[in-house]
Amino acid sequence: MGSLLKLRVLSEVFSSALHELSQPLTMMNFAAETLSLLAEKPPTSIANELSELSTQIRQGALRQKAILELLSDLVKGNTLERRINLHEFLESALRLFRSRLGALRIHTQTRLTAAQPFLRVPSGPLSLFIFLILCDAITHAERVDRRRRPKLSIKTRQRRNCLELKCQYTTVHLATTKELEAREKGFLNLLRSLAQALHASVTVSRQASRSLTLVEANFSQLDKQA
Repeated sequence: MGSLLKLRVLSEVFSSALHELSQPLTMMNFAAETLSLLAEKPPTSIANELSELSTQIRQGALRQKAILELLSDLVKGNTLERRINLHEFLESALRLFRSRLGALRIHTQTRLTAAQPFLRVPSGPLSLFIFLILCDAITHAERVDRRRRPKLSIKTRQRRNCLELKCQYTTVHLATTKELEAREKGFLNLLRSLAQALHASVTVSRQASRSLTLVEANFSQLDKQA
């Protein structure tokens, strides 16, 4: 079940990545066509347009680079510990899933308030840990009555000796079956295994009465380097 769950997460991630990567590529193609048109204009009239165009190209390239780095870490399962800004990591993951979250009308809120959001952990397990939570939120959002709008809230908070991450999202509770039990067990086991690799603790609370899931993780492997 763990391998099947990883495969499902990877499928979701790569599907989102293909969509997100196509946008900067489309923009760069548009930029190339615009440059050809600008070349026909008098030199004095194109300075501002060139500046704006170069900014768009640079932003598109940086967006592609961030997505490719996330995918590389995920595919290689990078176990080398390095300094990671958790806030930037979360924002990149949310950007990657932006179209998927939008298609399901998921109301997403972030409150990233940790003063020192730096961890020294392996990036591969961290990628899979974050993506696993987001994919679980998406799976449940797909079951929500279309008259309701699913919610996803992500918060961080600085503790004395750890960094706290809280992810809360709308959950649809179905009648228990062997398949659902196996899937839930696989999700929890994989999440705990990844948390262990990240020197973190994790708890998952399925709150049926409120139709919510709360995932809380505490990362102890902080990087306090200035």
